[in-house]
Amino acid sequence: MSPSRWGLPVVLLACASAGSLGACATQPPLVVMRGEPGDKATTVQGDAVRFTRPPIAEYTGLKPGYHTARTLEEWRSMWDGDPKVPSTLDFVKTMVYAAGAESPDVQAIKVLRVVDTANTLHVFTRETFRGEGCVKKSDEKAPLDFVVADRIDKSVQFHVEVERAPSCGSAPTAQVKCRVGAALEWSAKVSASPGDMVECEATTEAKGVFATIDKLWQLGEVPGGSTTKLTFAKENTRVSFPVDLFGRYAIAFEIIDDAGRRGRGEATCDVLPQSSDDMYLQLAWAGFDATDDPSTFPRVALRVYEELDNKPPPPPPKGGKPVAPAPRPRGKECSVASAAKPDWCEVKTQGILTHFRVKNPSKSRFHAYVAYTDDRVDGGPYVCVRAFLGGKRTTEVCDKQKRGPDETWDLGVLEGKTGAPELETPFSPSSGAPPEPPPEKPAPKPAPKPGPKPADGTKK
Repeated sequence: MSPSRWGLPVVLLACASAGSLGACATQPPLVVMRGEPGDKATTVQGDAVRFTRPPIAEYTGLKPGYHTARTLEEWRSMWDGDPKVPSTLDFVKTMVYAAGAESPDVQAIKVLRVVDTANTLHVFTRETFRGEGCVKKSDEKAPLDFVVADRIDKSVQFHVEVERAPSCGSAPTAQVKCRVGAALEWSAKVSASPGDMVECEATTEAKGVFATIDKLWQLGEVPGGSTTKLTFAKENTRVSFPVDLFGRYAIAFEIIDDAGRRGRGEATCDVLPQSSDDMYLQLAWAGFDATDDPSTFPRVALRVYEELDNKPPPPPPKGGKPVAPAPRPRGKECSVASAAKPDWCEVKTQGILTHFRVKNPSKSRFHAYVAYTDDRVDGGPYVCVRAFLGGKRTTEVCDKQKRGPDETWDLGVLEGKTGAPELETPFSPSSGAPPEPPPEKPAPKPAPKPGPKPADGTKK
Protein backbone atom coordinates (compact mmCIF):
# COMPACT_ATOMS: atom_id res chain seq x y z
CA MET A 1 0.00 0.00 0.00
CA SER A 2 1.12 3.55 -0.69
CA PRO A 3 1.74 5.76 2.39
CA SER A 4 0.71 8.80 0.34
CA ARG A 5 -2.76 7.29 -0.23
CA TRP A 6 -3.25 5.58 3.10
CA GLY A 7 -1.39 8.05 5.29
CA LEU A 8 0.96 7.41 8.19
CA PRO A 9 -0.10 4.57 10.50
CA VAL A 10 -1.57 5.39 13.88
CA VAL A 11 0.08 3.23 16.55
CA LEU A 12 -2.00 2.37 19.59
CA LEU A 13 -0.75 0.33 22.50
CA ALA A 14 -3.07 -2.57 23.08
CA CYS A 15 -2.81 -2.02 26.82
CA ALA A 16 -3.83 1.67 26.64
CA SER A 17 -7.32 0.96 27.92
CA ALA A 18 -6.59 -2.15 29.96
CA GLY A 19 -5.58 -0.21 33.04
CA SER A 20 -2.73 -2.61 33.86
CA LEU A 21 0.97 -1.76 33.66
CA GLY A 22 1.75 -5.45 33.64
CA ALA A 23 -0.42 -5.91 30.57
CA CYS A 24 1.44 -3.08 28.77
CA ALA A 25 4.66 -5.00 28.97
CA THR A 26 3.21 -8.11 27.38
CA GLN A 27 0.53 -6.92 24.90
CA PRO A 28 1.58 -6.26 21.29
CA PRO A 29 1.01 -2.82 19.73
CA LEU A 30 -1.99 -1.93 17.54
CA VAL A 31 -1.72 0.12 14.32
CA VAL A 32 -4.58 1.76 12.38
CA MET A 33 -4.12 2.68 8.69
CA ARG A 34 -6.99 4.58 7.04
CA GLY A 35 -7.43 4.88 3.28
CA GLU A 36 -8.98 7.62 1.18
CA PRO A 37 -12.62 7.20 0.08
CA GLY A 38 -12.81 4.67 -2.75
CA ASP A 39 -9.30 3.21 -2.22
CA LYS A 40 -8.87 -0.51 -1.73
CA ALA A 41 -6.32 -1.88 0.70
CA THR A 42 -3.31 -3.66 -0.80
CA THR A 43 -3.52 -7.43 -0.63
CA VAL A 44 -1.45 -9.00 2.16
CA GLN A 45 -0.11 -12.51 1.69
CA GLY A 46 -0.63 -14.75 4.71
CA ASP A 47 -2.91 -17.23 6.35
CA ALA A 48 -6.61 -16.39 6.64
CA VAL A 49 -7.80 -16.37 10.24
CA ARG A 50 -11.22 -17.86 10.81
CA PHE A 51 -13.55 -15.99 13.13
CA THR A 52 -17.13 -15.95 14.35
CA ARG A 53 -19.41 -12.91 14.66
CA PRO A 54 -21.67 -12.83 17.74
CA PRO A 55 -25.20 -11.33 17.44
CA ILE A 56 -24.10 -7.72 17.03
CA ALA A 57 -27.65 -6.30 17.34
CA GLU A 58 -27.61 -7.20 21.03
CA TYR A 59 -24.69 -4.87 21.75
CA THR A 60 -24.46 -1.08 22.09
CA GLY A 61 -21.97 1.35 23.55
CA LEU A 62 -18.70 0.26 21.92
CA LYS A 63 -16.23 3.12 22.27
CA PRO A 64 -15.22 4.77 18.98
CA GLY A 65 -12.10 3.44 17.31
CA TYR A 66 -10.41 0.09 16.76
CA HIS A 67 -9.76 -2.37 19.57
CA THR A 68 -8.41 -5.80 20.44
CA ALA A 69 -9.18 -7.69 23.64
CA ARG A 70 -7.24 -10.67 24.94
CA THR A 71 -8.31 -10.30 28.57
CA LEU A 72 -11.56 -9.60 30.42
CA GLU A 73 -10.17 -6.21 31.53
CA GLU A 74 -9.49 -5.24 27.91
CA TRP A 75 -12.97 -6.43 26.91
CA ARG A 76 -14.61 -4.23 29.56
CA SER A 77 -12.45 -1.22 28.70
CA MET A 78 -13.82 -1.24 25.11
CA TRP A 79 -17.38 -0.46 26.22
CA ASP A 80 -19.39 2.27 27.86
CA GLY A 81 -21.05 -0.11 30.28
CA ASP A 82 -20.49 -3.79 31.00
CA PRO A 83 -22.05 -5.93 28.25
CA LYS A 84 -22.22 -9.69 28.51
CA VAL A 85 -19.27 -11.74 27.28
CA PRO A 86 -20.11 -13.82 24.17
CA SER A 87 -20.36 -17.55 24.81
CA THR A 88 -17.69 -18.22 22.15
CA LEU A 89 -15.14 -15.94 23.87
CA ASP A 90 -12.53 -17.69 26.05
CA PHE A 91 -9.66 -15.36 26.87
CA VAL A 92 -7.26 -18.27 27.22
CA LYS A 93 -7.92 -19.53 23.68
CA THR A 94 -9.63 -16.66 21.81
CA MET A 95 -9.48 -12.90 21.36
CA VAL A 96 -11.63 -10.05 19.96
CA TYR A 97 -11.16 -7.65 17.03
CA ALA A 98 -13.60 -4.71 17.31
CA ALA A 99 -14.47 -1.59 15.31
CA GLY A 100 -16.63 1.35 16.49
CA ALA A 101 -17.66 4.33 14.33
CA GLU A 102 -15.72 7.51 15.08
CA SER A 103 -17.96 9.83 13.02
CA PRO A 104 -21.73 10.36 13.26
CA ASP A 105 -21.80 10.23 9.44
CA VAL A 106 -20.76 6.56 9.44
CA GLN A 107 -23.86 4.43 8.87
CA ALA A 108 -22.15 1.00 8.82
CA ILE A 109 -18.84 -0.54 9.87
CA LYS A 110 -17.67 -4.12 9.41
CA VAL A 111 -14.71 -6.43 9.98
CA LEU A 112 -14.12 -8.11 6.59
CA ARG A 113 -11.20 -10.49 7.08
CA VAL A 114 -8.13 -11.22 9.21
CA VAL A 115 -4.77 -12.32 7.75
CA ASP A 116 -1.92 -13.79 9.81
CA THR A 117 1.62 -13.00 8.58
CA ALA A 118 4.96 -13.75 10.14
CA ASN A 119 4.94 -10.89 12.64
CA THR A 120 1.57 -9.13 12.26
CA LEU A 121 -2.15 -9.78 12.25
CA HIS A 122 -3.80 -7.69 9.49
CA VAL A 123 -7.48 -6.85 10.10
CA PHE A 124 -9.35 -5.45 7.09
CA THR A 125 -12.43 -3.32 7.86
CA ARG A 126 -14.80 -1.07 5.94
CA GLU A 127 -16.51 2.15 7.02
CA THR A 128 -19.57 3.18 4.98
CA PHE A 129 -20.48 6.85 5.19
CA ARG A 130 -23.99 8.12 4.61
CA GLY A 131 -24.83 8.97 1.01
CA GLU A 132 -25.51 12.49 -0.14
CA GLY A 133 -28.89 13.71 1.06
CA CYS A 134 -29.27 10.83 3.54
CA VAL A 135 -30.02 11.59 7.19
CA LYS A 136 -29.51 9.77 10.44
CA LYS A 137 -32.74 8.52 11.95
CA SER A 138 -33.54 9.48 15.51
CA ASP A 139 -33.51 5.87 16.74
CA GLU A 140 -30.40 4.86 14.81
CA LYS A 141 -27.63 3.36 16.98
CA ALA A 142 -23.94 4.08 16.52
CA PRO A 143 -22.65 1.31 14.20
CA LEU A 144 -20.20 -1.27 15.54
CA ASP A 145 -18.79 -4.70 14.71
CA PHE A 146 -16.59 -7.25 16.44
CA VAL A 147 -15.47 -10.82 15.80
CA VAL A 148 -14.01 -13.62 17.93
CA ALA A 149 -10.97 -15.52 16.62
CA ASP A 150 -8.23 -17.80 17.92
CA ARG A 151 -5.85 -15.98 20.20
CA ILE A 152 -2.57 -15.03 18.52
CA ASP A 153 -0.18 -12.79 20.43
CA LYS A 154 1.22 -10.64 17.62
CA SER A 155 1.01 -6.96 16.77
CA VAL A 156 -2.27 -5.98 15.05
CA GLN A 157 -2.70 -3.68 12.06
CA PHE A 158 -6.17 -2.46 11.07
CA HIS A 159 -6.64 -1.48 7.41
CA VAL A 160 -9.70 0.80 7.09
CA GLU A 161 -11.37 1.12 3.69
CA VAL A 162 -13.75 4.09 3.35
CA GLU A 163 -16.71 4.18 0.98
CA ARG A 164 -19.73 6.40 0.44
CA ALA A 165 -23.23 4.92 0.31
CA PRO A 166 -25.46 5.77 -2.69
CA SER A 167 -27.13 9.16 -2.71
CA CYS A 168 -30.61 9.45 -1.25
CA GLY A 169 -31.46 12.26 -3.66
CA SER A 170 -32.58 15.76 -2.85
CA ALA A 171 -34.84 16.56 0.07
CA PRO A 172 -38.47 17.27 -0.85
CA THR A 173 -39.41 20.84 -1.71
CA ALA A 174 -42.65 22.76 -1.27
CA GLN A 175 -44.06 25.97 -2.69
CA VAL A 176 -47.16 27.89 -1.58
CA LYS A 177 -49.19 30.37 -3.65
CA CYS A 178 -52.44 32.10 -2.73
CA ARG A 179 -55.25 34.05 -4.31
CA VAL A 180 -57.99 36.31 -2.96
CA GLY A 181 -61.54 35.21 -3.67
CA ALA A 182 -61.91 33.82 -7.18
CA ALA A 183 -58.97 35.74 -8.66
CA LEU A 184 -57.15 34.02 -11.51
CA GLU A 185 -53.67 34.98 -10.37
CA TRP A 186 -51.88 32.95 -7.67
CA SER A 187 -48.92 34.50 -5.85
CA ALA A 188 -46.69 33.93 -2.81
CA LYS A 189 -47.61 37.46 -1.65
CA VAL A 190 -51.16 38.81 -1.85
CA SER A 191 -53.19 41.67 -0.37
CA ALA A 192 -56.76 41.51 0.92
CA SER A 193 -59.40 43.37 2.91
CA PRO A 194 -61.20 42.27 6.08
CA GLY A 195 -63.90 39.76 5.17
CA ASP A 196 -62.10 38.43 2.07
CA MET A 197 -61.54 34.70 1.66
CA VAL A 198 -57.95 33.69 0.87
CA GLU A 199 -57.24 30.35 -0.79
CA CYS A 200 -53.75 28.80 -0.83
CA GLU A 201 -52.37 25.81 -2.72
CA ALA A 202 -49.15 23.84 -2.14
CA THR A 203 -47.09 22.18 -4.86
CA THR A 204 -44.38 19.70 -3.91
CA GLU A 205 -41.51 17.89 -5.55
CA ALA A 206 -39.79 14.78 -4.18
CA LYS A 207 -36.79 13.43 -6.10
CA GLY A 208 -35.28 11.33 -3.33
CA VAL A 209 -35.61 7.66 -2.51
CA PHE A 210 -37.84 8.21 0.53
CA ALA A 211 -41.61 8.23 0.44
CA THR A 212 -43.67 11.19 1.66
CA ILE A 213 -45.28 10.45 4.99
CA ASP A 214 -46.80 13.73 6.16
CA LYS A 215 -48.14 17.09 4.95
CA LEU A 216 -48.73 19.93 7.38
CA TRP A 217 -50.37 23.35 7.04
CA GLN A 218 -49.84 26.09 9.61
CA LEU A 219 -50.94 29.67 10.10
CA GLY A 220 -47.58 30.85 11.34
CA GLU A 221 -48.54 34.50 11.83
CA VAL A 222 -51.87 36.25 12.33
CA PRO A 223 -52.80 39.66 13.79
CA GLY A 224 -53.48 39.62 17.52
CA GLY A 225 -57.14 38.82 18.23
CA SER A 226 -57.78 37.08 14.91
CA THR A 227 -60.16 34.14 15.11
CA THR A 228 -59.57 32.82 11.59
CA LYS A 229 -59.20 29.07 11.01
CA LEU A 230 -58.11 26.88 8.10
CA THR A 231 -60.45 24.81 5.94
CA PHE A 232 -58.75 21.91 4.14
CA ALA A 233 -59.40 20.53 0.65
CA LYS A 234 -57.87 18.48 -2.21
CA GLU A 235 -56.17 15.83 -0.07
CA ASN A 236 -54.62 18.42 2.19
CA THR A 237 -52.86 20.29 -0.65
CA ARG A 238 -55.20 23.31 -0.55
CA VAL A 239 -56.59 25.43 2.29
CA SER A 240 -58.73 28.55 2.66
CA PHE A 241 -59.25 31.03 5.48
CA PRO A 242 -61.08 34.35 5.98
CA VAL A 243 -59.03 37.40 6.91
CA ASP A 244 -60.65 39.31 9.72
CA LEU A 245 -58.24 41.98 11.01
CA PHE A 246 -55.71 44.38 9.59
CA GLY A 247 -52.19 42.97 9.69
CA ARG A 248 -50.12 40.15 8.19
CA TYR A 249 -51.08 36.51 7.76
CA ALA A 250 -48.33 33.96 7.04
CA ILE A 251 -49.36 30.51 5.83
CA ALA A 252 -46.82 27.69 5.68
CA PHE A 253 -46.88 24.17 4.22
CA GLU A 254 -44.40 21.45 5.19
CA ILE A 255 -43.78 18.06 3.58
CA ILE A 256 -41.89 15.33 5.46
CA ASP A 257 -40.45 12.10 4.03
CA ASP A 258 -39.84 8.88 5.92
CA ALA A 259 -36.19 9.85 6.53
CA GLY A 260 -37.34 12.92 8.44
CA ARG A 261 -36.26 15.36 5.72
CA ARG A 262 -38.47 18.42 5.39
CA GLY A 263 -39.46 20.75 2.60
CA ARG A 264 -41.20 24.01 3.47
CA GLY A 265 -43.00 26.71 1.52
CA GLU A 266 -44.62 29.92 2.77
CA ALA A 267 -46.87 32.67 1.48
CA THR A 268 -48.08 35.92 3.05
CA CYS A 269 -51.23 37.99 2.90
CA ASP A 270 -51.18 41.64 3.96
CA VAL A 271 -54.52 43.10 5.01
CA LEU A 272 -54.34 46.89 4.81
CA PRO A 273 -56.88 49.74 4.82
CA GLN A 274 -58.22 50.41 1.33
CA SER A 275 -57.91 54.19 1.52
CA SER A 276 -55.06 56.13 3.11
CA ASP A 277 -57.36 59.18 3.50
CA ASP A 278 -59.98 57.44 5.65
CA MET A 279 -59.79 56.37 9.27
CA TYR A 280 -60.61 52.78 10.22
CA LEU A 281 -61.67 51.42 13.59
CA GLN A 282 -61.72 47.75 14.50
CA LEU A 283 -63.32 46.16 17.52
CA ALA A 284 -61.63 42.84 18.31
CA TRP A 285 -61.03 40.51 21.24
CA ALA A 286 -57.99 39.38 23.22
CA GLY A 287 -57.29 37.16 26.22
CA PHE A 288 -58.67 33.97 24.67
CA ASP A 289 -57.28 30.85 23.03
CA ALA A 290 -58.31 28.72 20.06
CA THR A 291 -60.44 26.38 22.19
CA ASP A 292 -62.71 29.16 23.47
CA ASP A 293 -66.17 29.54 21.98
CA PRO A 294 -66.61 33.13 20.69
CA SER A 295 -70.38 32.83 21.10
CA THR A 296 -69.84 32.89 24.88
CA PHE A 297 -68.02 36.26 24.83
CA PRO A 298 -69.92 39.26 26.30
CA ARG A 299 -72.16 41.08 23.83
CA VAL A 300 -70.79 44.56 23.14
CA ALA A 301 -71.30 47.31 20.58
CA LEU A 302 -68.84 49.95 19.38
CA ARG A 303 -70.54 53.31 18.78
CA VAL A 304 -69.04 56.46 17.26
CA TYR A 305 -70.46 59.95 16.89
CA GLU A 306 -69.04 63.17 15.49
CA GLU A 307 -68.24 66.05 17.85
CA LEU A 308 -69.94 69.02 16.16
CA ASP A 309 -68.01 71.51 18.27
CA ASN A 310 -64.63 71.00 16.65
CA LYS A 311 -62.73 72.94 19.28
CA PRO A 312 -60.72 71.03 21.89
CA PRO A 313 -61.75 71.47 25.54
CA PRO A 314 -60.26 74.51 27.31
CA PRO A 315 -57.23 73.91 29.51
CA PRO A 316 -57.92 73.48 33.23
CA PRO A 317 -57.49 76.56 35.41
CA LYS A 318 -54.27 76.93 37.31
CA GLY A 319 -54.65 75.80 40.87
CA GLY A 320 -57.77 74.43 42.38
CA LYS A 321 -59.90 71.66 40.95
CA PRO A 322 -60.60 71.45 37.22
CA VAL A 323 -64.12 72.21 36.13
CA ALA A 324 -65.85 69.70 33.85
CA PRO A 325 -66.61 71.29 30.50
CA ALA A 326 -70.14 71.83 29.39
CA PRO A 327 -71.55 69.09 27.13
CA ARG A 328 -70.59 69.69 23.53
CA PRO A 329 -73.11 69.22 20.70
CA ARG A 330 -72.92 65.82 19.08
CA GLY A 331 -73.78 64.63 15.61
CA LYS A 332 -75.55 61.53 14.40
CA GLU A 333 -74.28 58.26 15.87
CA CYS A 334 -72.83 55.41 13.77
CA SER A 335 -73.13 51.83 14.96
CA VAL A 336 -74.28 48.46 13.71
CA ALA A 337 -77.72 49.14 15.14
CA SER A 338 -78.07 52.63 13.60
CA ALA A 339 -81.04 52.69 11.24
CA ALA A 340 -79.79 55.65 9.20
CA LYS A 341 -76.05 55.91 9.29
CA PRO A 342 -74.34 59.26 8.67
CA ASP A 343 -72.64 59.85 5.32
CA TRP A 344 -69.16 59.75 6.85
CA CYS A 345 -69.51 56.21 8.23
CA GLU A 346 -69.57 52.60 7.02
CA VAL A 347 -69.83 49.73 9.48
CA LYS A 348 -70.02 45.95 9.15
CA THR A 349 -69.59 42.92 11.35
CA GLN A 350 -67.59 39.75 10.82
CA GLY A 351 -68.33 37.18 13.49
CA ILE A 352 -67.41 38.77 16.83
CA LEU A 353 -65.54 41.62 15.07
CA THR A 354 -66.78 45.06 14.02
CA HIS A 355 -65.20 47.21 11.29
CA PHE A 356 -65.74 50.97 10.96
CA ARG A 357 -64.70 53.18 8.06
CA VAL A 358 -64.76 56.92 8.76
CA LYS A 359 -64.58 58.83 5.46
CA ASN A 360 -62.48 62.00 5.08
CA PRO A 361 -62.08 62.55 8.83
CA SER A 362 -59.39 65.26 8.70
CA LYS A 363 -61.59 68.18 9.80
CA SER A 364 -63.59 66.37 12.45
CA ARG A 365 -63.29 64.84 15.90
CA PHE A 366 -65.00 61.60 16.82
CA HIS A 367 -66.14 60.29 20.18
CA ALA A 368 -66.12 56.49 20.63
CA TYR A 369 -67.50 54.24 23.32
CA VAL A 370 -68.33 50.57 23.84
CA ALA A 371 -71.70 49.58 25.29
CA TYR A 372 -71.90 46.29 27.22
CA THR A 373 -75.03 44.13 27.09
CA ASP A 374 -73.57 41.31 29.23
CA ASP A 375 -71.26 41.03 32.22
CA ARG A 376 -67.51 40.87 31.67
CA VAL A 377 -65.81 38.96 34.50
CA ASP A 378 -62.20 39.25 35.61
CA GLY A 379 -59.86 36.94 33.70
CA GLY A 380 -62.20 36.47 30.74
CA PRO A 381 -61.78 37.63 27.14
CA TYR A 382 -61.63 41.39 26.81
CA VAL A 383 -62.42 43.81 24.03
CA CYS A 384 -59.86 46.00 22.18
CA VAL A 385 -60.30 48.90 19.77
CA ARG A 386 -57.68 49.80 17.16
CA ALA A 387 -57.53 52.91 14.97
CA PHE A 388 -55.79 53.14 11.58
CA LEU A 389 -55.01 56.18 9.45
CA GLY A 390 -52.74 56.53 6.44
CA GLY A 391 -52.40 52.76 6.26
CA LYS A 392 -50.85 52.58 9.75
CA ARG A 393 -52.20 51.78 13.18
CA THR A 394 -52.35 55.00 15.19
CA THR A 395 -53.60 53.70 18.52
CA GLU A 396 -54.89 50.63 20.35
CA VAL A 397 -56.56 50.27 23.74
CA CYS A 398 -58.15 47.35 25.56
CA ASP A 399 -60.72 47.21 28.35
CA LYS A 400 -59.74 44.69 31.03
CA GLN A 401 -62.09 46.16 33.65
CA LYS A 402 -64.86 44.13 35.20
CA ARG A 403 -68.10 45.30 33.59
CA GLY A 404 -71.77 44.90 34.30
CA PRO A 405 -74.68 44.78 31.88
CA ASP A 406 -75.67 48.14 30.36
CA GLU A 407 -72.30 49.60 31.41
CA THR A 408 -70.37 51.89 29.06
CA TRP A 409 -66.66 52.10 28.38
CA ASP A 410 -65.93 55.65 27.21
CA LEU A 411 -62.88 55.72 24.93
CA GLY A 412 -62.69 59.49 24.56
CA VAL A 413 -62.17 61.59 21.44
CA LEU A 414 -60.08 60.84 18.36
CA GLU A 415 -58.61 63.58 16.21
CA GLY A 416 -59.66 62.88 12.64
CA LYS A 417 -56.54 64.40 11.09
CA THR A 418 -54.13 62.25 13.15
CA GLY A 419 -56.10 59.16 14.12
CA ALA A 420 -54.71 59.65 17.63
CA PRO A 421 -56.48 60.33 20.91
CA GLU A 422 -57.17 63.91 21.83
CA LEU A 423 -55.63 63.38 25.26
CA GLU A 424 -51.99 62.40 25.74
CA THR A 425 -52.95 59.07 27.28
CA PRO A 426 -54.22 56.87 24.42
CA PHE A 427 -57.97 56.32 24.53
CA SER A 428 -58.18 56.68 28.31
CA PRO A 429 -61.67 55.84 29.60
CA SER A 430 -63.01 59.22 30.66
CA SER A 431 -66.16 61.17 31.10
CA GLY A 432 -64.88 64.02 28.96
CA ALA A 433 -63.51 65.97 31.94
CA PRO A 434 -59.89 67.10 31.58
CA PRO A 435 -57.33 65.42 33.82
CA GLU A 436 -56.46 66.96 37.14
CA PRO A 437 -53.29 69.06 37.05
CA PRO A 438 -50.26 67.82 38.99
CA PRO A 439 -49.97 69.23 42.53
CA GLU A 440 -48.01 72.45 42.74
CA LYS A 441 -44.62 72.34 44.40
CA PRO A 442 -44.50 74.08 47.80
CA ALA A 443 -42.92 77.53 47.80
CA PRO A 444 -39.31 77.57 49.09
CA LYS A 445 -38.82 78.71 52.68
CA PRO A 446 -37.30 82.23 53.06
CA ALA A 447 -33.69 82.45 54.22
CA PRO A 448 -33.28 83.30 57.96
CA LYS A 449 -32.74 87.01 58.76
CA PRO A 450 -29.39 88.03 60.30
CA GLY A 451 -29.37 88.59 64.11
CA PRO A 452 -28.62 91.92 65.91
CA LYS A 453 -25.16 93.48 65.56
CA PRO A 454 -22.78 92.71 68.43
CA ALA A 455 -22.26 95.37 71.16
CA ASP A 456 -19.20 97.69 70.99
CA GLY A 457 -16.00 96.16 72.16
CA THR A 458 -16.99 92.56 71.53
CA LYS A 459 -15.51 90.48 68.81
CA LYS A 460 -17.40 88.34 66.39
